[in-house]
Amino acid sequence: MMMKKFCLVLILFSYNITINGQEIGSINIKDCIVLDTFFTKYIVKDEYRWLENTTNKNVLDWVDSENRKTKRYLLSASNKTSSFNLIDRFAYTKFKNRRKIGNYYLTLGYYDDVSVPSLFIYAAFNDKPELLVDPNYISKKDLIQLRGYEASKDSKYLAYQFSRNGSDWTEVKVVSLPDGIHIEDHLLNLKYSDLVWLKDGFFYSTYPQNDKFGIVQGEKVFYHKIGTEQKDDKLIFFRNNKSVEFSYTVTSDERFFVIKERNDETNISNIYYIDYQSEQPSL
Repeated sequence: MMMKKFCLVLILFSYNITINGQEIGSINIKDCIVLDTFFTKYIVKDEYRWLENTTNKNVLDWVDSENRKTKRYLLSASNKTSSFNLIDRFAYTKFKNRRKIGNYYLTLGYYDDVSVPSLFIYAAFNDKPELLVDPNYISKKDLIQLRGYEASKDSKYLAYQFSRNGSDWTEVKVVSLPDGIHIEDHLLNLKYSDLVWLKDGFFYSTYPQNDKFGIVQGEKVFYHKIGTEQKDDKLIFFRNNKSVEFSYTVTSDERFFVIKERNDETNISNIYYIDYQSEQPSL
């Protein structure tokens, strides 16, 4: 006579089980014993044969009862043994060299070795880094990559530049420091742009979007004041000559805005400035 296959897993549940000092309790089974005789002399007692009928109402009720008991235990033990908590506790973040901007230190960090870095802030050099800008929360459908960031001189705001899906065209959003709360400012259509703060705003560059894959020419430099719309931004510098490009900065005392004009055809550079302490600042 062939031996029948037993479900050993079910047999284990017939005992009291204690895990991490917490007793689950006894498993209540139906008093139904089946005796099998093997080779005319070996008698084997099977107390769990009735569980093999998985469509029987008694079996279904027993499984439901055990599921409820298991869920109660797992819920009470989850804070001690949750794999999610352990993963978060031992998560690996690779940081680039931190950079001091105003009152804070900032750096890009690759959380769990993902390809797109997030921006982190330190209140002091040896403090624990805090997440400031996570590109994954900017868009659910686009791949967002940070392209640059600058803080205002008073360390009240930070403007960061990002692209979508590898494009050279970028956008700018602004967060307050150090909490990282986004304000409504959102600029579009930047390209190869610096972000240079002056007082309660910053300078940036745009180009005409004549053709998605065309030559990028005709740079314009604007000034954006925090709390205003992009359509109200002030045009600071522009040339009809499409061969020129600009680079610009603000002096540490925020008195002068200095812009360098470079002509790639003639290899001639010109430097202009605005004195913001004059009665009528102009180039």
